[in-house]
Amino acid sequence: MKIEALKKRLDKNRPMTEITLKIPSDVLEDLKRVALKLGFADY
Repeated sequence: MKIEALKKRLDKNRPMTEITLKIPSDVLEDLKRVALKLGFADY
């Protein structure tokens, strides 16, 4: 993946879509921590 494409993927202001997904609770907690570190307050 090119650097410019990667930067676009990390843009916090890009459109979001809500989905329903079943994943283990511990995985969700890890994803929340990563999201907060990347600045996604509403993971």
